[in-house]
Amino acid sequence: MSSGTLYRKYRSKTFAEVIGQEHITTTLENSIKNSSFAHAYLLTGPRGVGKTSVARLFAYAINNISYEDGGQTYSDIIEIDAASNRRIDEIRELREKVAIAPSALKYKVYIIDEVHMLTKEAFNALLKTLEEPPEYVVFVLATTDFHKVPDTITSRCVRFAFSSITKESIKKHLTGIANKEKIDIDPEALDIIADNSDGSFRDAISLLDQFKNSGKKIKADYVAKVLGLSPKKEIAALIKHVENSQAKKIVESLAGLKQGGANDDQIVKQLINYLRLCLLNEEKTVLDRPTILSLIENLLKIDSYSNTALATEIILIEACKYEQPAKNDSIKISAQDKTDDIILDPQKTKTTKPAKAVPKDDFWQSVLENLKENNNTLYAIARMADAKIDGDSLELYFKFPFHYKQMKLEKNFLQMEKSVKSLDSKIAKLTIHLNASGEAPESSEDSINSISNIFGPSEVLES
Repeated sequence: MSSGTLYRKYRSKTFAEVIGQEHITTTLENSIKNSSFAHAYLLTGPRGVGKTSVARLFAYAINNISYEDGGQTYSDIIEIDAASNRRIDEIRELREKVAIAPSALKYKVYIIDEVHMLTKEAFNALLKTLEEPPEYVVFVLATTDFHKVPDTITSRCVRFAFSSITKESIKKHLTGIANKEKIDIDPEALDIIADNSDGSFRDAISLLDQFKNSGKKIKADYVAKVLGLSPKKEIAALIKHVENSQAKKIVESLAGLKQGGANDDQIVKQLINYLRLCLLNEEKTVLDRPTILSLIENLLKIDSYSNTALATEIILIEACKYEQPAKNDSIKISAQDKTDDIILDPQKTKTTKPAKAVPKDDFWQSVLENLKENNNTLYAIARMADAKIDGDSLELYFKFPFHYKQMKLEKNFLQMEKSVKSLDSKIAKLTIHLNASGEAPESSEDSINSISNIFGPSEVLES
């Protein structure tokens, strides 16, 4: 069998075969028995949990015909993918065809998948049809993003909210399929597949389909490697580095996971899952509840960043609660690192001491807000800086070499310059410093050495 055939083979062919959505299938079956179904339904919920299958089953059931996936099709049961038919022209064409009575069946059923993708104009056109539909027409709309569907549409539909499928239900279903298909797979491997299906039967069965032709017994470590997962103990060690405020080890651990084949997105998912278990006291941590919740919240927003790996590092480092290292426990960095600055004016290459003037103010906040809206990656770096303004000069002070060097990269620096000047053309000079306190550098090497303890020896990346 080719990829995807397991899902087609084991797709629900009756309401009784739909797993985990009994609250919906029972109601629909009763409405059909009593001939009291509505003219429009809205099926909402995560992908791969049965929305389209239920829509098809319902379309066949109200027409009193049996449903067999891949069997006979009917011109009166019309499926539309709103993602590729989202314009007003397509919906106008639909409105014209709605007026035509069914050719073979009692009811003409329109199944519109991913309905939230319709344009505003297309929604308005659809609304007119929903307001006064012919008695022989039934609409079944499906979406993964309920909040994007206008209230004017939802108010005219009977809504059914589909649930994510539990890990236990998915594993039980996969075990049954594996037995029927004689797929030799360890229970631990099924656990991993169930964990990484995001509550979707479709994704879970597709993953099983992916592994079934490995030619040998499917074991947990093989599944984990193919999926780009990290060993649980490594995720636990990463959280331990956060607990101990070991920023250098956080960076090193993340790099090690990547070298071992781990996927950036999977690392984030595993961190979220581990922290969730910490909240439930199923895993131990010394992090307090607010810190755990903040970490989870920030990791959940990581999709908005263009550089997932960098954002993960920064989020974990921000969660550390630093203490000043002992002066005699230090690693020296080059003298260049102590004073090397970047200045907007290429003619002014001298090093500068921090200005004692205005602390981080409303202007800097507006810079950060602008970056957050237009460049999340640069925002993640910039918000780690302390800012001071002195006349036409904006000076940024970074506590850690990691953020300092990221801002020094030519691409980042030029984008920072553009953002600053777009908000205030009077700012003529931007200087970037590596300094933990935002005060003038001390003559003693100790203050610089204490910073280097975070990441160890650093090479300055010239812009």
